[in-house]
Amino acid sequence: MTKNYIHAGEAAQYLGISKDTLYKKCQKREIPFYAMSKRNYLFLPSELDAFIASLRVAPLDDMADDMLQRLGK
Repeated sequence: MTKNYIHAGEAAQYLGISKDTLYKKCQKREIPFYAMSKRNYLFLPSELDAFIASLRVAPLDDMADDMLQRLGK
């Protein structure tokens, strides 16, 4: 199976952020990437999708339902 890596410019566009912001997130290890050299990074769209999904904030209704389930009600 071939993996379709994308370059930083494409990844920034995919995420809707600037290239500088993308590099800062990489330096802070906030986003998954593959370092080919000091500023030549590659990204997998599937990993970027997982990163975006990890940022999801649950609505209050979901949180309340989860809490009731944990309490056994």
